[in-house]
Amino acid sequence: MIRLRPLKNHLTKVTFTLHATPELSHASVVGDFNDWDPHAVPMERQKDGRFQASVPLPAAERYEFLYLTSDSRHLLDDRCDGCPNPHGGENSVLHT
Repeated sequence: MIRLRPLKNHLTKVTFTLHATPELSHASVVGDFNDWDPHAVPMERQKDGRFQASVPLPAAERYEFLYLTSDSRHLLDDRCDGCPNPHGGENSVLHT
């Protein structure tokens, strides 16, 4: 799930939320906005078990991303559109 909140200076605060199973120890958000770096946007486990992370991104832009889990799965955000990626899979698409 994604929540968008407008900020000053043409930025949008994007909050990513991943509903996770208890066996996952960590998750991160990887995308074209962070060069697909699994360490750039780590997600924090919330008290209710979900993982969450927020990043400011330029407004009115299109980004591709995935959730990377501790068991090496790449997960789509089920509330976002998808698009094919060059690896034969699919990426989630975010519009700020």
